[in-house]
Amino acid sequence: MTRIPFSEHQISSYTRFLIRSVISLVVLLIVVTINLPAQKSIPSTDVPANVVENFKKEYASATNVQWFRPKKEKGYAASCQLNGKKTQLRLDEQGNTLKKVTHLQPNELPAPVTQSVQSNFKDYQLKRGTEIQHMKKKQTFYRVRLVKGQKKAEVRLIFIGPDGKILTDTDQRIEPEDKDDDGDQK
Repeated sequence: MTRIPFSEHQISSYTRFLIRSVISLVVLLIVVTINLPAQKSIPSTDVPANVVENFKKEYASATNVQWFRPKKEKGYAASCQLNGKKTQLRLDEQGNTLKKVTHLQPNELPAPVTQSVQSNFKDYQLKRGTEIQHMKKKQTFYRVRLVKGQKKAEVRLIFIGPDGKILTDTDQRIEPEDKDDDGDQK
């Protein structure tokens, strides 16, 4: 019988490491697909009239609208100010909203989300939140950014359901001098 050169504890630790790595990768992919890719906006005249008309009917109060054509998805994306909040929308080729991402201040998050953060992450400061709505799936969840520490800040991106249930949790380290308070490059 061949003996494995690892202890049971080492295998268990390695398995936990692999699972955590896969979860972190999945969360990273979700975060990347949620945010509009860095690409040039297109003029509204390049967006089909029915898409623009449906957008204007649904989001009449939208201002500062910029249109994008996602490279890997059909349809269109719009970035705008909606009810005073930065919002990104994914629309199909008929102008129906597929996904809506709204950036929120911490005090604008629903109470169950805030309470979940306060009870599960006591050592962290809630920096910002994002409401993500998938229209076809009729799903809403929240992504919150938590920060602990100053010099080598520990940052966690947590996905939480509207009921306060934690869906995914990832942590990463960033240097505060490399990023501003919202995590964007300076």
